[in-house]
Amino acid sequence: MDTEQRIVELFDSACIKQIESLGCDIERVDVLAHSEEVLRAYIEATSEDISVMLCLNVPKALLVHTMPASLGEGDADIERDWVLELSNRFLGRLKNKLISHDCVLVMGLPQFCTDTGAQKSLQDKFVQAVRYFKINNLVMECCLFIDIADDAKALSEYEDEDEDWFEESELQNL
Repeated sequence: MDTEQRIVELFDSACIKQIESLGCDIERVDVLAHSEEVLRAYIEATSEDISVMLCLNVPKALLVHTMPASLGEGDADIERDWVLELSNRFLGRLKNKLISHDCVLVMGLPQFCTDTGAQKSLQDKFVQAVRYFKINNLVMECCLFIDIADDAKALSEYEDEDEDWFEESELQNL
């Protein structure tokens, strides 16, 4: 199996586990079908030979279902912060999975994005994996862009296990 394909498999698993960790039922769907206002965030992670960028497009109405009750709802700043945090969590899960395959990435900071132009400009330059997830009858888009150097080493092969070694709520206690 090639490196790009393995990263995409790990990405699929990371997305599903992250959504489930938020206490939401999830269904993978094939199309993006939302007319609601969407908040967008992106985050990058790199190593010497691999670069990945995650673009997360989340309907505002869905953010309310995924954010902790302690954050409240309806506040534009909180919604913006939460979509940034979600992008960080999604890519963080993938990063943790890649560590187990001898691939250590350094993550950047999540950024808020106001349009789809940046995402469209990456489509021609990188391998792209787009996933749509239906949660509470709303669809979220998770898009991973992958750039692998020609001389990149292959990821180590082994049966991937989910890395749920701590509960999400434990992050508050660290």
